[in-house]
This record gives sequence, structure tokens and C-alpha cells, in this order.
Amino acid sequence: SLKGQHSLMVVEHDMSFIKTISDIVTVLCDGSVLAQGTLDEVQADVRVIEVYLGRGACFQSRTSTSTMAAPTSFAT
Repeated sequence: SLKGQHSLMVVEHDMSFIKTISDIVTVLCDGSVLAQGTLDEVQADVRVIEVYLGRGACFQSRTSTSTMAAPTSFAT
């Protein structure tokens, strides 16, 4: 088993897939860590909800043609 020996970074929007491969999820916004924890923890984080629903400061600082940073998963 590679668990605990290596880390894997996956940029993905399919949270059901992320849940199958990760223990810890890191959500980025403008290249900075917005939240980190289990998938359930980051999905419940108010900052993540605000940014990904378009009400947070990170979203407001972008132009209409920009895309949000995808949740990033580090499997341990």
C-alpha cells in the first residue's frame, strides 16, 4: 500500500470521485488555501460555500471570464 508514503494532487470538481480517493481535501481560492480537512468538513465550511456560490470576496475579485480554482485533493 502507498497510503501514508506518498501524496497525490488532483484538481477535480466531481466530489463523489474525490471522496473515493482522498482523506484530506484542500480548497484553493486565488492560489491560497481557503479550507482544508475532510471532504465533509470543507463542504460545510462557510467560506467555501460563499466563494463557490459566488458571494465571497475571492469570486468578486475575478472577471466574468475567469474560473474558480478547483478543489484540490491530497490523498494520504
